Amino acid sequence: MAGNYDVSIAADPRCTSLPPNVRERVYRTSVVPGPYSQPILVPLRGATFVPGRDLLGMGVAGDYVAFWIETVAEQIAPNAYLSVNASAAAQVPSETSVTPAFPLAGDINYCVTKSAEGSYEECSRSDTSTHVSCSSGQVILMRR
Repeated sequence: MAGNYDVSIAADPRCTSLPPNVRERVYRTSVVPGPYSQPILVPLRGATFVPGRDLLGMGVAGDYVAFWIETVAEQIAPNAYLSVNASAAAQVPSETSVTPAFPLAGDINYCVTKSAEGSYEECSRSDTSTHVSCSSGQVILMRR
């Protein structure tokens, strides 16, 4: 699995409540081998992330690959945020020409704060923000 990838996090097409510009986000990453039987932290690039919210946890056992997405959060606009808190796992064929897709189990959330320069922390309070959520989607790895 080591290599350079584009990582696509896409909401289920039936999640029409999410704005079109956040239904699929593509980030760049490089996967480097980690210690045997230890999760690998995969840094995402190519967007404005909330500080400390730009990592995927990844585990590989044979042909089985799993991601733990413990709140990746991207700032879409000065007062708008997209966050993903989910897991995704699947068996990955050994052929390098295959683009693996992983079903997403968890939430993709879009938040707009009421103040024009709102912070990500305001997304956790319903009195200061509005929310839209989707509970299904997929993660796709595209080798570069």
